[in-house]
Amino acid sequence: MPKWRSSKSAGGKGHRSSAQRWSYIRSKNRGSRGSSSGCPKPQPRHSTIHSSARLYYEAGRRPLQLGPGERVTAPCGVARFPYEAPAPPREWVERGYDVHRWTAMPRGGHFAAMEEPELLAEDIRAFFRPLR
Repeated sequence: MPKWRSSKSAGGKGHRSSAQRWSYIRSKNRGSRGSSSGCPKPQPRHSTIHSSARLYYEAGRRPLQLGPGERVTAPCGVARFPYEAPAPPREWVERGYDVHRWTAMPRGGHFAAMEEPELLAEDIRAFFRPLR
């Protein structure tokens, strides 16, 4: 058990102050991973927040703009969930995309894969079934 978790520390109360915990952590990191100051070296972050935010960042900087007569010819499927952010009407989407399937879902929202996984999975299967 680390010293800073000792039940005998801080007058038998079972905890130490944050300064004591930080001192203990610094002493363990010094030399092996730490710099000369005793602070740990920065570790790479494996977070999904960056990848999640990047979609919004890129879409804001360079939104997809099709020129007159341009179309995306790959088959497209759209699952519209009732509690999702507003989207353009189907007629507008069909001007630039080859919409093969448009499904108005009965429930769900922005996090559809988590909220309604069965509905989403079945709709994806139904979209790809005729394309096999």
